[in-house]
Amino acid sequence: MNFITSCFFRIQRNWADTPLHEFKKLGIKLKFEDFNQTTIERTTDGLEFERFRELLHQVWARRNERNIRLIGLNVHFSKQKNYKSVKFMGINVV
Repeated sequence: MNFITSCFFRIQRNWADTPLHEFKKLGIKLKFEDFNQTTIERTTDGLEFERFRELLHQVWARRNERNIRLIGLNVHFSKQKNYKSVKFMGINVV
């Protein structure tokens, strides 16, 4: 959970100047070692850690003890935005 917490707060800092009404959806994607994946998304009216935490618990229940190779946190906006790159573990993510 510490990794998700760290990633969330980096996203939050990156889009701190975005008005809350521009956030449309939050989501989490898990990709497994067998290359299957699962995604969960929910509509939102802001960027809240508790929403990401709830989504993480829901998507984690779908894991079925499979090993994870990728965790993605998704933020969708109601308007077209100029996306900023966020750096996680030395990798640029748009």
